[in-house]
Amino acid sequence: MKNITPKGFALVFLLSVFVRYIFSIFSGVDNFAGPDNFRYLEQSDRILEGNFNLEEKLFITAPLFPYILALFKWFFGSNYVYALEAFQIILSGVSTIFLMLSANVIF
Repeated sequence: MKNITPKGFALVFLLSVFVRYIFSIFSGVDNFAGPDNFRYLEQSDRILEGNFNLEEKLFITAPLFPYILALFKWFFGSNYVYALEAFQIILSGVSTIFLMLSANVIF
């Protein structure tokens, strides 16, 4: 990776974001259709109401995602789903850069 310039990193990032965006459009997969989604949405609503107890009957929830979801709901209001999808796409671009750097260290 000694020869990769910042422009190279930017190109890889933008290509990754573009591919992930195209995938999200044409895959038909709903990012919020998983079995745990209802619980996370409910917990984020409770966080916004001031109830920070995330303990469920059968689960102990890792707090990061419900708090991020509550933050997006608070900041973006009813458009939080679009903001979360954009965040997810950007995060996948960043993870591609880290994967590329890790592969450089390993190989």
